[in-house]
Amino acid sequence: MASKKVKARVLFDFEDLQDNVIRHSGDIFSVTRTRFNEINKKTQEMFNTDYVEEVLEEEK
Repeated sequence: MASKKVKARVLFDFEDLQDNVIRHSGDIFSVTRTRFNEINKKTQEMFNTDYVEEVLEEEK
């Protein structure tokens, strides 16, 4: 079953090798929950910090 998509806000510029694109601080992009967790797992290991945060859409 496909992982649910979430919106992620970039906290620090980084090169997204999987999508072959530079993600800039403040950018918001759609990503699977699995990929979201992979990005932060990797940046926690390398830089001891998360590089993306989930954007929670407010209900109107």
